[in-house]
Amino acid sequence: MLKFLAQRLSSMRRIFMVMIAFGLTMGLVFPQIVGPFVTWDPDRKIYFRLACLVAGFLVGTFCYFLVKITLYQRNMELAQRKVELEDAKEKFSTLTHKVIRTQDWNVIFEDPHLPNCWEVKNCSSTACPVYGRVHVRCWLIAGTFCNEKVQGRFAQKLADCSECSVYRQAVGQNPINEIGENFNSLMLAVREKEELLAAANDELKDQYAELEILHKQAREMADTDLLTGLRNHAHFQHHLRWEVDRACRQHKPLSLIMLDLDHFKTINDRFGHQKGDEVLKRVGKLLRNEIRKGGYTARYGGEEFMVVLPEAPSGEAMITADRLRSLMKEVAHEVELPENLVSASVGVGDLPDCASDADSLISAADTALLFAKRCGRDRVVYFRDLSGAELKDRRRTRGW
Repeated sequence: MLKFLAQRLSSMRRIFMVMIAFGLTMGLVFPQIVGPFVTWDPDRKIYFRLACLVAGFLVGTFCYFLVKITLYQRNMELAQRKVELEDAKEKFSTLTHKVIRTQDWNVIFEDPHLPNCWEVKNCSSTACPVYGRVHVRCWLIAGTFCNEKVQGRFAQKLADCSECSVYRQAVGQNPINEIGENFNSLMLAVREKEELLAAANDELKDQYAELEILHKQAREMADTDLLTGLRNHAHFQHHLRWEVDRACRQHKPLSLIMLDLDHFKTINDRFGHQKGDEVLKRVGKLLRNEIRKGGYTARYGGEEFMVVLPEAPSGEAMITADRLRSLMKEVAHEVELPENLVSASVGVGDLPDCASDADSLISAADTALLFAKRCGRDRVVYFRDLSGAELKDRRRTRGW
């Protein structure tokens, strides 16, 4: 029935016609109802009926204008609500686009009529983080006071705050305000999550940096001889091949020096292995100090040491090798041993005159070292200076 009337009374014109018809009908029916109970003067009866018709017409017109005024007020309210909805839609759209575009969650749906909780609650404590601040959403801020209790984060106190008079006064009966505050709550929750993720990310970065440092230190330890502080045998093999490949590509010379302590076994036997370790440490320090920029030093094994000199011809390598040999006397003084016990035999080989690859270069330096030992120790021998007979005699072992 209501749907039928709503469809038929869809315009003010129809409503007006219905109201007038209703008034006229009442004006015509009323005299018929009261006629049997009233003794009419024939001359005045027509005037009574006309008065009833006029009264019915006036009643219908009054009802029409009453409905029109009511509908006008309702339409004004609806128009105002429509404006508010359009404004809220624009605000939400702007805020949403800003969040998506800038990835910044520090946005808020503003409400100039937001009450101040400390005024509503008549607070006197200045310890509350929102005390004295204007238009601050107390339910979004951690550490606020309520019922003499310190409140936690928003997510923890959401249920309690939704029942608070301050929250209800802020939201009121306006669904737009409620949607706005829910939007603010969502942004706060996202912001808290982002801060937690950022903190976790920073922690992971710190841990990754620490792991990188530890990994670097582990690799450094794996590549380093702990006693002398020089590179170890494995690292030397890898590095020499890399240097040989580079020298071959660039067509530049490369020299290798192999140094062996002459009487190291005697030192261990007569003065103990600790004294021998001290000698090795001093030799390692000597090599680090003397072979600086561009050079490379390693402990090959036992009392043998390697020096790689990139872009150095054999003549320069021989000078360097002889200087290292002569400095063994300083090592003897530092470790308080006789000079004749701390000496070195040195073999020198180079690319491209003595070898063509890393293995043959090591073999050339080792052969030169072997003959330095056989010729009386404490001397430097260059592989190319060996005669054919001496090279054939290389098959003999190191039984000196």
